[in-house]
Amino acid sequence: MLVNEAKRMKLDVICLQETRILGQDSIEINGYDIYWSGHAQKHQAGVAIMVKEYLVKYIVEVQCL
Repeated sequence: MLVNEAKRMKLDVICLQETRILGQDSIEINGYDIYWSGHAQKHQAGVAIMVKEYLVKYIVEVQCL
C-alpha cells in the first residue's frame, strides 16, 4: 500500500520511522529499494528508507547502527 501511494504521488525518497520491523535488511518492491533497521528481537522502534530504483546507483553505502 505504501509503495502504491508513493508511486501515485511521484515520490522518489521516503524516510519512515517507528517501522517495528525486525533486524536489518533490504528488498526491492515495485520500483523502490527499501532499506530498514530495527531491533533484533522486539517489534519496537525501527527506521526505513524507500528509494526509487533510478537513484539506487547513487547510494555509496548503507550502514545500520
